[in-house]
Amino acid sequence: QVKAAGTTIICQLTVTGLGPRWEPRVPWPVDWSGIAQLTEFVGSDAVCWRYDPVVPGVSSLEDFTELARNFYRLQVKLGNINWVFHQRDFVRERIGALYQNLDFDVQMVPFLRQAGEIGRDYGIDFSVCAETRGLAEECGLSSRGCGHYPWFVEVSGRAPTAGHLPGPSRPGCLCVAYYDLGEYGQFERCHGCVYC
Repeated sequence: QVKAAGTTIICQLTVTGLGPRWEPRVPWPVDWSGIAQLTEFVGSDAVCWRYDPVVPGVSSLEDFTELARNFYRLQVKLGNINWVFHQRDFVRERIGALYQNLDFDVQMVPFLRQAGEIGRDYGIDFSVCAETRGLAEECGLSSRGCGHYPWFVEVSGRAPTAGHLPGPSRPGCLCVAYYDLGEYGQFERCHGCVYC
């Protein structure tokens, strides 16, 4: 009904394939038929694949490549990738015993650069969050942000005057304001992912 009434629906879909230890209530193995139905409903041009977060020593470029191959089949052309800042105390507390699975020798920049190249091989344009603009340039990725105004305009066919839009939700963020169906922090309602 919302879509029929003319509301533009954009889907930022987090798929990492990290498995049940990290994402206990996420369908495992990855539910590609469900993702295909969602993509068909909103349109592949309205889907951004979030690989978020990269967990050093747990995430692998081989798994990332397989995910990219499947998103390519679904004609998804946008991606957003983020890295878990694993040396912060709150992350250590949040992930508990799984902290020992992290590999502090894994370097972020080479991983992101290679992930970006894999994405390009499959026609997926990856960005990192806008707050990490310097990192994006270093890795050869976009810093467009997740709520990218030109993307919204392209998908919706409408172009509201940017000056009338509310400001970003965080300092330094390039995203335009939009209504988010997800409620960050409402962990009892979601998939219980350890990194969240």
